[in-house]
Amino acid sequence: MMSALIVPGEKAGVTATWQNGRAAVDGWAAQQGEALVRAALRAGGDTCPREMLRPMATLLHAVRGRYAQAADAWIVSAVGAPDFPSQSQPCDEDVRRVFCELATRAVNPQVDAGGRRWIAMVVDFFQICLKEADKDALVAHQM
Repeated sequence: MMSALIVPGEKAGVTATWQNGRAAVDGWAAQQGEALVRAALRAGGDTCPREMLRPMATLLHAVRGRYAQAADAWIVSAVGAPDFPSQSQPCDEDVRRVFCELATRAVNPQVDAGGRRWIAMVVDFFQICLKEADKDALVAHQM
């Protein structure tokens, strides 16, 4: 639902209702966007059920698509915390650094139409944090 509020889709995005509400959503994101990104990243890397990893990554993709540079800063801030994703099981610093580099680099829309590769990279990162994948899972995304 949050993804649809941030990026409503082509048809919904051109309606008068959505055009009138866009300022409210953008105002909310300016105030709460960082908290949303932090919560989504921490949940994805710690407590999120496996079937919700992709929707969580899709939400982050929507936020990044709409709020670009601000979203990149929010991602780096959240993942840069030494206790990310949780104090009891922090993720390796090198993995967090590589993820931030990958998550904030420019995306070629012809190569990653719809953000499928970016979303897959975020899911891989979540699985590394959850100890379901090895840190080498990010290597393929570096190429």
